[in-house]
Amino acid sequence: MPGDPWLQVSLYRDEWGVPHVYARNPLALGFAFGYAQAEDHLEPMLMAYRMANGRAAEVLGPAY
Repeated sequence: MPGDPWLQVSLYRDEWGVPHVYARNPLALGFAFGYAQAEDHLEPMLMAYRMANGRAAEVLGPAY
């Protein structure tokens, strides 16, 4: 499925900041959902990635 995923999906936030995703296909839906999650939870996602790869000590110190 080539092309820009933003052409196949609409992502907006309501007055409370809740993301709403409308997509034409599952791939575009996953892209926009991941984007919204990264906007809201980037730091914990990056820390979980470091911990899963065994590299948390690079930012948290030798105890990790």
